[in-house]
Amino acid sequence: MADRKKKKLAMVVFSGDLDKLMAAFIIATGAAASNMEVTMFFTFWGLRALKKRTLTGKSFMGRMMGIMERGDISKASPSKYSFGGLGRLMFGKMMRAKKVATLPELRQMAIDLGVKLYGCQMSMDVLEIPREKMIDEVEVCVGVAFFIEQTGVIISILKTRKALLLSIPITLLFLFGIIYSVILFTQTNNRGNSGYLTCNKSSYSVPENKKD
Repeated sequence: MADRKKKKLAMVVFSGDLDKLMAAFIIATGAAASNMEVTMFFTFWGLRALKKRTLTGKSFMGRMMGIMERGDISKASPSKYSFGGLGRLMFGKMMRAKKVATLPELRQMAIDLGVKLYGCQMSMDVLEIPREKMIDEVEVCVGVAFFIEQTGVIISILKTRKALLLSIPITLLFLFGIIYSVILFTQTNNRGNSGYLTCNKSSYSVPENKKD
């Protein structure tokens, strides 16, 4: 009964940047610590959080991508002020000074709290990252359909009659706002054009010849 009432949190992580991964794991660990069932779905550049410290790729392009995106979660650089890797060292020093947990520590904390980690199979195929290059704690590499089925977020929203009824007036209100904005813009534009034409007509009108 307790599991049935347990709240769920599903997250899609598609960035491999240090600050964005930290935000994702902080939210995940906070939710898991609050007795929520947390699922994290990693795709494309977000797969860095699940990779081992090894090179990937089989084809020429795959190996080149593996070299450019080499390294595990500890090699994640900030989205700003990266400076070719110096930003990562700078932020690491600043976080240690404030006793902030590192990315590997946050990931391990999430694993210890029971957060489920899934890798996107399509992204792994494109980037040529095999399953054995992932950390052992990854649940399984799946597609988006499996992720949606496991979380039940989108399915539950679509099956909720109240949510559907609530979406109708919101959609109508949104459309009304767009139509009203277009009407106001058209009226304002017409007023401006009519004034301009009147001004031009009065400025360049030729006076009629008066009869003697």
